[in-house]
Order: sequence, then structure tokens, then C-alpha cells
Amino acid sequence: MMKYKKIKIDSLLLMLIKENLSNGFAIISIRDEYLKRSINPKCSKETRKYIYRQILKLIHLGILIKVGDKYSQKAIYIPSSTFDKAEFSSINSIEKAHYVKIEQPSLYKLENILKEYKVGMLSAIGESEEYIRLSNQFPEINLILKEKHQAARDKSYNFLGKIIAIKDMISIRNQMKIS
Repeated sequence: MMKYKKIKIDSLLLMLIKENLSNGFAIISIRDEYLKRSINPKCSKETRKYIYRQILKLIHLGILIKVGDKYSQKAIYIPSSTFDKAEFSSINSIEKAHYVKIEQPSLYKLENILKEYKVGMLSAIGESEEYIRLSNQFPEINLILKEKHQAARDKSYNFLGKIIAIKDMISIRNQMKIS
């Protein structure tokens, strides 16, 4: 007999799985029941994803079996022969198991990203200017160099957009810190 280590799983989810084992269950039905019984219900889409990840873990461990089309939302999950032998360690709730505290982005990280984008933009501008110089020097390949110039120019605009976004993020972060 194979010995399993304790499998960490949400206590409410485990209870719902055990209640529905005899007939099998679908993710959506478990999700709906989970949301009804949860102390702090979350977004149904996030809850479905959370439950699906937990169910997938049980499938990979050989505890549950998926019956139905591989990608079907109507698939049914049933216990494997090893379900009764598995030991579960309950986690209190979805909040502890899945959701993490949202922290403010580090100013240091944002400034480093900003520096990288500025270097990338300057590089793209230099590349663009060099294609212009080369097209004047080698008019026979002017068409190719114009395409390269346009691609480098587009790259510099892309970096400019990223720089503006990071500067906005730094400004928002500073406003959040003040309030």
C-alpha cells in the first residue's frame, strides 16, 4: 500500500467534495455551493479558478478522476480507489490558501524598470537615426533600410509608452503612500 503525505486542501472544499462523492460532481456546482457557504464569498470567476486548481492537484495525485471531455466544463469528477486512503490536512479558507496581501510596488523596482526602458528607448532612437544615415549613404537598399527605420521608430514609441506608464505608477504609488 502506497503511503501518502498529508494533502493540504481547503476545509470547506474538502467537505463539499466528500458530500458529492457518491454521484460525482462538476466544478461549477462545487463553486456555487462553495460561494453559498463561504463566510467571505469572493468573485465567482476567481473562486472557480481556485477550486479548479485544487481539483487538478487531487487529479495529479491520483485522488480524483475526471470523467468526460478533457476541456469540457461539464466534466464530472469522481473518487479514485485511493481516495479513502488519502490523508488530508485542512486549510481554513480560500483567503489563507489563495489570496495574498497586495503590497505597494517597490519604488526601487519601479525606478530600475524605468531605467531599463529609458536605455531601450535611447537604443531604439539611435538605431532609427543610424538607419536614416545608412539610407543616405546606401540609396540602393533604401527600401529595406526604411522598413528597419520604421521598426526601430515603433520600438522607441513602445518604450516611450512603457516609460509613461511606469512614471504614472510611481506617481500613484507616491500618492498611496501619502494618504
